[in-house]
This record gives sequence, structure tokens and C-alpha cells, in this order.
Amino acid sequence: MSKESEFPKTSWDAWKAKATEELKGADFDAKLVTKTVEGIRILPVYETPAPETKSTSPAAEADETTGQNKAPVLWPTDSLPGHAPHLRGGGEEGSTSGATRICTLIDGLAPEEIATRARDELEGGVRALWFQRTGFVDLDELDTALEAVDPAEVELIIRPTLPAHAVAAYWIAWILRRHPAPPDVRIHFGLDPLARLARTGLFDLDRTERDTVALAQRLQEQFPRSTALAVSTLPYHNAGASAAEELAAALATGVSYLRWLTRAGFDLDDAASQLYFRFALGPDQFLEIAKLRAFRYCWSRVLDASGYPGAVGPRIHTVDSDRMLTVFDPWVNLLRTTLATFAAITAGADLHTPQPWTSRLAVNDPLARRIARNTGTILLEESQLSHVVDPAGGSTYVESLTRELAETAWSLFQELEGEGMEAELLSGRFRSRVSDTWSRKEAELKTRRRPVTGVSEYANLSESRPRAEHELEKEASRAFAERKRVARSARAGIRVTLPPAPNQALEEAIVLAGEATTLEEVIEAWPIGRSGEIASFPVVHDGDPFEQLRLRAETASQIRAASSKDDDGPRVFLANLGTVAMHGARATFARGAFAAGGLPTVGSEGTGTHEPREAANILASEFRASGCAVVCLCGTDEDYATMGSEVIQALRDAGANWIVRAGSPVQKVPSDEMTDDWIHLGSDLPSSLEKALTHAVREVRP
Repeated sequence: MSKESEFPKTSWDAWKAKATEELKGADFDAKLVTKTVEGIRILPVYETPAPETKSTSPAAEADETTGQNKAPVLWPTDSLPGHAPHLRGGGEEGSTSGATRICTLIDGLAPEEIATRARDELEGGVRALWFQRTGFVDLDELDTALEAVDPAEVELIIRPTLPAHAVAAYWIAWILRRHPAPPDVRIHFGLDPLARLARTGLFDLDRTERDTVALAQRLQEQFPRSTALAVSTLPYHNAGASAAEELAAALATGVSYLRWLTRAGFDLDDAASQLYFRFALGPDQFLEIAKLRAFRYCWSRVLDASGYPGAVGPRIHTVDSDRMLTVFDPWVNLLRTTLATFAAITAGADLHTPQPWTSRLAVNDPLARRIARNTGTILLEESQLSHVVDPAGGSTYVESLTRELAETAWSLFQELEGEGMEAELLSGRFRSRVSDTWSRKEAELKTRRRPVTGVSEYANLSESRPRAEHELEKEASRAFAERKRVARSARAGIRVTLPPAPNQALEEAIVLAGEATTLEEVIEAWPIGRSGEIASFPVVHDGDPFEQLRLRAETASQIRAASSKDDDGPRVFLANLGTVAMHGARATFARGAFAAGGLPTVGSEGTGTHEPREAANILASEFRASGCAVVCLCGTDEDYATMGSEVIQALRDAGANWIVRAGSPVQKVPSDEMTDDWIHLGSDLPSSLEKALTHAVREVRP
């Protein structure tokens, strides 16, 4: 028997008809179709071509109603890797410069610590380093911190502290000191004034534009493989933006920077080569793969519309999403970061920065850093993801998702381009849009339609996680401040000045850096521009609604323990009605729900087949012995109707100050009016947990 006869082809319509029949009256879309926050419908199965392509995105729906095509251009059907529109990769081998490279994060305020971290990463096989919050007093300290780094062999990404242009001068001076052939150096300074505006709310865009252009001109002349500007969507992602909003922001910001550079005399191709794009990747690997593929396509269309054919795709640096990482059950972060790294490599990012699983704990753990680094290495080398260019290409699901995401992002990009990204940020419109998106996401997180493993689901109240090293951080900060004080004292009376022209100021700062001038002196001569202030974008995390409650519950337990009380802190008593078969499902649900808020439960064995009055007396007695103040009633709807009122009254008489019922109040029964709250599938669980925790903490009895 041939495969064709054994597995005959089935059309989408036939499959949907059969699936609808099996659903026995349930709504097909409600059961089998999910939606992203952009409104893109994720179908249960796809065929070639994808079914219902014209109606699965907001952009496509708008096309049908207005008769206008909002898609960038006709979708390519024969795109090749390394060729415009770069849907399948920026280079013929995948990314712009070959296979994805792992780029680890280095931070620290002590040169010796930075040097050790960098050496460990390079010995571990990394060939790209991303420096953040790097503390150095002068060029000699920077040289000490980078003693193991060869700028001709290691690609460097800098996220300079403010003022960025003064810091950049010291890095250029270091390169000139260490390497005789600057054209071989690949260093990306990551100046991103609009992202800084979003992140901090501070701005002086006119001056920043001039200083940034000066750095770009310097790099073009002497470091042709380097870039001055980054286009980072991290502030928007960390505030809760959708994938389409991130893409639209990247496109609009990139266009703004192209205008800055071309106004200063750059050709469009030279201006485009000064940009590096940075995206955060979450655990939804297919969405993140589609996001990067859609961005390359849309950016190619931007350049094409601007008169530049875009022979080389955009440089893309990805980083594991901080928004997805959790404080509680942090070991699950290993799975989340693996999915994000997989997406980066599969989508053809140039560089990817994996985060250690301890990132949210502020723990400097060498093993966690090693695991993060090796995760990418294993996926690249042992899983051989780098051996195939665009491995997701040809997947109808990924291709469909890429197209719909590109259409939606392009439509939003056109809106942002009405007045430009600067105006969108200064007016607060884009912040408001992202805030609305996060509100929708947060609602899904609170109702657990979007679960966070180890936090909102399967919370482990007995976990023992690593503790943050706040004292070490404080000591490093004190040592750094002392080094600056000593340097300031040694150079007392010396004052440096910089010329007013940005190009001349940069050149003079580079010279001063090589003459033992401290960074602090150059900063004083080149102060941060600030002509205004707006509301910055907030930083949110998927686990916030539950983790904040967990931290409150932990603190309450620690306070009780410190006060020598003999109870176990805030807990919830489960008043189980009837037999295990009758209360078991809702009791299990309640235990998991309260654990998500840091509240352990004390459960009764149930009331068996006892009459209502006797069952009420049993539960009241067990409740008094538990020392709890909050009760959750668990049973069937029938038991709630027949014995709920009597049980609740007995528990009130026994001292219960807050009574929650497991299950939705679908029936109007007398006990409903006696219940303080309900928890059930689809309810706003953090709201209920907050009320229960408040009563459990305030009313906990010795």
C-alpha cells in the first residue's frame, strides 16, 4: 500500500467539518482557535496555502472593509537567504555574518571582576561580549578589565552609561591603544536616544542627535565594521508591548535614525550600516521566530521604499526576555531561556544573549552563567541548528504567522510614522498603547489563561532558592566610589574643557582619555543633555501579579517567626464537604490557587456522609485547631446548596473572618450571600488572593 493511499490528503474544510462534529455543539473558535494580543488567530491546523489567510489578521480584515491593501508589498513566494527582502535570513548562511553567535553579558564595577568574567566566557568558547554597567575610573582601569579581550577577535557590544558619548570616547581610546588595525574591529556602541527616552523619560534630542552623528562619522572613517546606533525594543517589551508593537517601534525608530544620519550627509546605505537592532525573545518560540523573520522583511521594504535596495539584511541582536523570567521556582527559567535561544538561532539572529536562570535573583552564579552559555552552544553545535539556513522556512504555520505579523506591524508602523517616533514618545501616545496591551495580557495572566509555570501554576511553597547578593553589590559600589574619590584627589585642581562642536569634542575626549584623564572629568566637561522629562515606560514581569503576593506572604511568615510565635504564619483552612470523591477536585484546585499567592493550606479530611449539622460541627472544631483565620469551602454545588449555610455559620462562630468558596456561583443558593469571595477557573485570582492574604496576615491567631 502506498503512502498516498494509506494517508489520503484531507482538505481544510473537511477537517474542520469533522472537528466541529466531534466538538458536539461546542463553538469551534472558542475551543480550538486562540488569538495573540495583536488579534492574530492561531488555527489548530494549517495547510498549504494557509486556510482563511485573508481574514486572520486585523490588517487583512481592514483590507476587506476598506478595499485598501495595508500589506507592505506582495508577499514573496521565492525569497532566498541573503537576498532582499531577507525573509529567510540576512545572509546566505543565515544571519548577516553566518551562524548565530552567542554573546554573553558582562557587568561589574571592579576591573578585576570584569576581567575574570570576560576570561571565563572567552575560554568557554564565546566570541562576542556585551558590556553593561561597566565601572572604570580611567583608561588604565578599562584596560585592566579587558586584558583578556582582543578587539580584533571578539565582537563587542557596549551599552554605555550616561553620558554615552563620553564613555564611547574611552572605548575608542582603548581600541587605539590595544589594536594597530582598527578596520578589523567590530564594536557596537549601542547609542539609542529614543530607547533612553522611553526608559528614563529624560531627553534633549537635538543635542543628542548631533553627538550621535559625530560618533557615527568617526566610526565610518576608522571602524567601518562597527556601528554607533542601536534600535532596541527592550523598553517597550519590558513594559508589556506585543510583538507587532515591538516591530512597529523598531521600524519607526530605525527610520528616525536614518533621517538623523542622512541629514548629516550620510548616504542611505552608509546610514543603514550604522544601525544594530535589538529584540527581546520570550518563550513562545514560534511567535518569536515569526517576529524576527517579519522584521527583516519589513525593514527591507523600508529601505526599498527609501531608494536603497538593501543588499545586506539588518544586523539583529536578541536577548532572553527579562519579562518572562521569574523570582520563584527560578529553575523553570532554564526552560524559558532555552526556548528563546532556540527561536533566536532558528530565526537567524546575528547575536543572541542568553540570560542565566538566576538573573531575577541578582545572584552572581558562575554555574548559571555557564549553563546559559552552553545552552546556545549545544543548540548550535550538537543540535546542529546552525547547519540549516532558515529551518522554520516552509512551515505553513510559521510562514502564515510571519506574514500576518508583518502586515499588522506594518499597519501600526504607518500610524507611528504619521508624526514620527519622537512625537509618539513625547506625546505619550505610544506609552498609552503599550499600557493598554499590557492590561489585556495582565488580565490573561491573572485569570491563568496564560499560565506562568512555577508561579501561577504548580507553585512550590517549600522551594529553597538562592539568595540575592545585595551586600556584595553594595561593597562593589562603595569600592568604586572610593576609587573615584582617590583619582579625584590625585588630580585636584586639574580642569578639562571640550570644544563646542560635537566632532571636535569627541576627538578631544579620545585624546584626553589616553592622557590619564579620568572619565569623571570628561563627563563634567561633557554633561548629560536634559531639556525635558516625560513619563517613562514601566518595567513589568509576567509573574508580577502572583510573585508580589508571594513576597508579601514570605515576609509575613518571617515576621511571625522572628516574633517567636508558634504558628506557621498565614494559612488557609480548607473546609472540605462530603467524601473525597465529592470535594477532591475543588480542594486540589484551591490548594494550587492559594499556593500561587504564597498561602499554604490546611485541609480537613471531609465530612463524609454526616448530616449538615454534624458536618458543620466537625469542620468548626477542625478550624479552631488549625489556627487559621481564612477558610475556603470545597465541595459540590449540591452540598453548597444543602449544607453550605449551616457550615458557614458554624465557621463564623468559630472565628472565621474571611470565607472563600471554590467554584463559580452558578446557582443562587442561600450560602452565596454568606460567602465573602469565590475562586474558580477564569476568575481574577490575584484579587482574591490579595484579600485572603490581607485577612490571613491581619487576623492570624497565636
